[in-house]
Amino acid sequence: MSDRVVNLLSPTNSDSSSSTISINSRSSITIESPKQGGRQRDVIWSHFHDMGPAKTPAHQCEEIVICNPQARKDIIMKMRDMDNQSSPSTNKRRETEIQTTYKDSLRHKQYTIDRFTSRIIPLAEQQTIDRCLLRAIIMNGLSFRITENDFFIEFVKKLNPSYDLPARKKLAHEILTQEVVNVDNQNESLLVEAAHLTLNIDGWSDRCHRSLYEYNVITDNRKAIILSLIDISKSSHTAEYLVNRLEIVLARASISVNMISKIRAIVTDNPNTMQKMRQLFVSKPNNQHIIELRCFAHAVNLMTGDVIQHVYAKNIINKVTTITSFCNRSHAFKANLKEEAGRMKIKKETLDTIVITRWSSVAESLNSFILLRAPLEVLVVADKSIAPIKIISIINSRCFFKDVENLYKIMKPLAYAMKIIQSSSITLADCYLILSYLQLAANEFVAQTETRTFGRFVNKVINIRLKEFENDLYLSAYYLHPKYRGGGMLTDGRSAVYRYIAEYSKKIGNNLLMTKNVIGALQRFEIRSGPYSLNYTEDDTPSTWWSMINDNTHKNSLSNIALRLFSITPHSVMPERLFSILDWQHTKRRNRLSPFTLEAIAKIHTFYTNESHNIDEGVDTGYLEDALGSMNDSRAGVSVVDEGNNSSLDANDFIRYANENHQALCAKCDTEVVIEEQSIDDEEIIQQNKILNTQDKGFQQILIDLEFIDASQLLFPEGGEMMEDEEIEKIPSEDYDVEEVLTETIGI
Repeated sequence: MSDRVVNLLSPTNSDSSSSTISINSRSSITIESPKQGGRQRDVIWSHFHDMGPAKTPAHQCEEIVICNPQARKDIIMKMRDMDNQSSPSTNKRRETEIQTTYKDSLRHKQYTIDRFTSRIIPLAEQQTIDRCLLRAIIMNGLSFRITENDFFIEFVKKLNPSYDLPARKKLAHEILTQEVVNVDNQNESLLVEAAHLTLNIDGWSDRCHRSLYEYNVITDNRKAIILSLIDISKSSHTAEYLVNRLEIVLARASISVNMISKIRAIVTDNPNTMQKMRQLFVSKPNNQHIIELRCFAHAVNLMTGDVIQHVYAKNIINKVTTITSFCNRSHAFKANLKEEAGRMKIKKETLDTIVITRWSSVAESLNSFILLRAPLEVLVVADKSIAPIKIISIINSRCFFKDVENLYKIMKPLAYAMKIIQSSSITLADCYLILSYLQLAANEFVAQTETRTFGRFVNKVINIRLKEFENDLYLSAYYLHPKYRGGGMLTDGRSAVYRYIAEYSKKIGNNLLMTKNVIGALQRFEIRSGPYSLNYTEDDTPSTWWSMINDNTHKNSLSNIALRLFSITPHSVMPERLFSILDWQHTKRRNRLSPFTLEAIAKIHTFYTNESHNIDEGVDTGYLEDALGSMNDSRAGVSVVDEGNNSSLDANDFIRYANENHQALCAKCDTEVVIEEQSIDDEEIIQQNKILNTQDKGFQQILIDLEFIDASQLLFPEGGEMMEDEEIEKIPSEDYDVEEVLTETIGI
């Protein structure tokens, strides 16, 4: 054709712009050309709309992708539908033609004698092997160019001379698209089966400085499904725009599932834009049943960063970094330390380096100093020339190791909390226990530490950050957990639970009668009556336990609410895992991957990771903390190493980078840095004490079972153990009636 016509695949309508054509077979259907006397068009043009003249074919492709990023997959799926509608004889004839063409191509090639000693691989088997090759490349972060590597080709030919590797472009386009279509079909089945979904959203800047936003959902079986990965670099990242993009993504995510009706919560990090976006999204009439949450993992990471901002902690980290920097540079010192540790039969042989963006590495480094104290002291005493005077003076300092042990006492529980919260199986009830455990650890640290100023600062940090999570949702989940059942909870806590669950019952559309059933079921659950007397075993999860409850008296109203709450994943670690995968794939040598290719890689990798049932084991948790810390790629994984007189300067650089990183994390969480002079209202702490008795034996036994504390750390008031009833009498609280709670909370 002399005049080019830009054609755009419609994502929803396959009708031609000039006429409507129904396609039932591959018979020759022609469409008149828009140009008088032009060549008649084939049936494929019925799937396109005329959009006017275009300059180049490349411009046509660009226009298609901008309007409909799913165009490539839509074309393949529509062509498959056409094939399925064809008659069996036509399909058989086509397969015969393909096989003949494939054999003719093999006949015209010149092969070695090895080719004729192996059987000819059928076309279907060739395609299956190609897909397996694609999965192996994606799951191991390899480049598509490996299929053109001479040594890899030689390796494959040794395995089977009959197999021909696909070209790089075919692998990265045709085979990749076919595989992602297959994965999308599998994900569609998962969405149909899932009863509850948690929505995660996060942004990421890749190596090409594109602003990519990732949308995913997590099912009640804790399987992650990537919905979309889009480039919004050209748009303003306002809350209104992000909500509009989210609605478009959810509308296109599934053809058979109403995504909004299955979403139970939306979880993101906490910058100001994301806060407003969550609030706008849940305020829409059809979305009021959705709970909006900030990422719990970001908040715990923020606590750790706050603690090491104190001057006392900075001085210790400065000295620790100085020694580890010298140890990493001095091969002789490191070898002698390893030899001395082996002689003393100490399992730890080297000092761990603190990484700027991984606050849990602070606890690991401090612990390595505690374990290697004796070898370090022996080395500097036996040979004065083994290290600079500054290093020797730090190690011989009377209070150095004492300060290290003191800082480790508070960094250890924070690092442990950061580790367990990244699990895909964590629930809202676990979050409440972590918050209570951190407050208990802070109180214990204040009571035992000799550095009162630092102890008060730590207590202030924990209380300020915990105040940001004053949400009865976590308390209600803790109360509804069939193993915990609100252990240690006081009357005010139970009142808050009843009030929140009644409000939530109304939000999800329950009428007055159903809400009364919920309150009645709560009372039966509290006294373990009827079906709620079922024991909770080690093989159970909260969701499986509540699924076995059959309370016909109250129409299973409470179990429906409990299943909703326990299906929620309270963190947005999944996007961080995805960014870890993409950063692994999108290296400096592979920085031209398009958003479509990145999305396809992410979907395929996530799907097969779900299938392997080892999501948590296969995660680089260190990178997750880098992502949670919002660090630039240029600083990720930096460890300060130098020797001699320059080690002090490097330690100062480390502190400066740590300060900058903490400021970035505070901005990501929309909060301010906690300063020593900042005050906290004591009434807030007293209010928390009215909700939960942390000295209750049952509550502390829960912490022991979860390995938060040891049995030796049980805390009871002076004069012996206090019973819960005695504690309740000392705290004034009002007696309430269930009907009054309903009237007050839902306006009946």
